[in-house]
Amino acid sequence: MENKLSLEEQFSSKLTNWLANKVVLSEVEQAKISYGLSFTLISVVKVSLIYASSILLGILLETLIMHTVFCILRKYSRGFHAKSSFNCGAVGVICFSFLPGLIKLSEYGISDKQVLVVAIICTIILYFRAPANTVKNQVTDKKQRRILKSKALAANLILFVLIFITLEHSEKLLAVSGLVVASILTLPLEKILWRNEK
Repeated sequence: MENKLSLEEQFSSKLTNWLANKVVLSEVEQAKISYGLSFTLISVVKVSLIYASSILLGILLETLIMHTVFCILRKYSRGFHAKSSFNCGAVGVICFSFLPGLIKLSEYGISDKQVLVVAIICTIILYFRAPANTVKNQVTDKKQRRILKSKALAANLILFVLIFITLEHSEKLLAVSGLVVASILTLPLEKILWRNEK
């Protein structure tokens, strides 16, 4: 059974075909352009959903704190991806719009000792799991793995220090939540969630 293309992938494919009719492109160039357009459109749609939701909920700053911290660590730690862009967008809205909204409404914070405990747990996870391989994103080169692991651990440490010394209690919880989500996504979730699938 063939996987159906998302709307973004269909649009990028049509745009690439239109461009190929106007300019002479090789098959490889067409594939690169189509992939780049598709990736960009999917990313723009997902980010737009997250921030539109956060604006509607009145939590733009909270979303920005959590999402920024997540993205910085995620760049190096890699990890689990949803099976479709729709699922990824939905999870993104839940994690970066609804969760920060709940934190703001509850007025929960996190103490310095709790930040330290979470920092240790995240560091342990990243030490053993980063950069996390997925079915579509394999990092097999040992040197590249060492570099990415070092960067993930360094980013984790720097972010936790900044969180510790610059943010207030509720803001600390938001930022720490972003790091926790990025760390959890390095765990072998594909094997756990889809172990019965071929």
